[in-house]
Amino acid sequence: MVKLNTTVVACIGIITCILLLLYVLAGSALQPLEQKKPAIVYATYNAPFGKLFLTSNISDQPQSITHYHVTPRKNDMIYYVNGDPINIGNISSENESSQVALRILDQYGGLPEGAGPLEAHTEYIEHFSGTNSWQPSELIPESVVINCQRSLDDKPVIGGYIRMELGFNNELLSLRKIWRTVTPAGTIQVISPKEALQKILRGDVLNEPLKCTCDLTVDNIILAYRENGYNESQEYLEPVWDFKGTLSSGGSYRYIVSALKLSETSDNSYIITEVHTPPETDISLNNPPTTIESGNNSK
Repeated sequence: MVKLNTTVVACIGIITCILLLLYVLAGSALQPLEQKKPAIVYATYNAPFGKLFLTSNISDQPQSITHYHVTPRKNDMIYYVNGDPINIGNISSENESSQVALRILDQYGGLPEGAGPLEAHTEYIEHFSGTNSWQPSELIPESVVINCQRSLDDKPVIGGYIRMELGFNNELLSLRKIWRTVTPAGTIQVISPKEALQKILRGDVLNEPLKCTCDLTVDNIILAYRENGYNESQEYLEPVWDFKGTLSSGGSYRYIVSALKLSETSDNSYIITEVHTPPETDISLNNPPTTIESGNNSK
């Protein structure tokens, strides 16, 4: 009889533990998932490649900025690729690679004026082995990439950059530089962000347009300069408006629009809805981008 009671008590204990576990799991499942707060849409437009959502009102006032004249000089443009790199040795740390990059740039006149901080990141080769062929078993360092971004008057220069890649034993694998020498040439008046928006709605953009129909939520509008690629002549740096945001797929994208005068009369025929209430925050018009624009790297 005692043995039976012990067995019953043990069974009750096991069942109680199972019920407690199920209760905890059920409680966790009922907890709401943390979700990103959706952006408050101020206005929606029909753009050539999908809807365009603005998360804040934009100014209709033109601005004046410095006009920069281009004076070509040696080492403004560099395109070097190592065709026979060594394949043995060690990959240096990102901090050491940044110091090596500075020493290499000293051979080409040093770090240019207006250069942002050097940003280094290590690139890896994925090594697969074992039964889990879909998951790499080891990440092998292959090179360190150093990027440097250009700015003028606290405004980014889209297309102006330095990109260097170092391999084993700090060997230079590639060096690409687009950094035209410029001098101030007075001031120039540029169009307002609202006029730049009208250009986007007409498909008048400087960057390569989207190849698909994708909605873009614009959360940052920046007044910037644009530097052309290697094989393009340029007398002045072009003022541009940079509309940056997130695609419906979750990826980042931008529309780059000339800030020079409109080629056509503005109108509001593209607008769908506009909410005439003040937004929570204003769009920053002078917030430098977080990513490097590589531009056209073809020689």
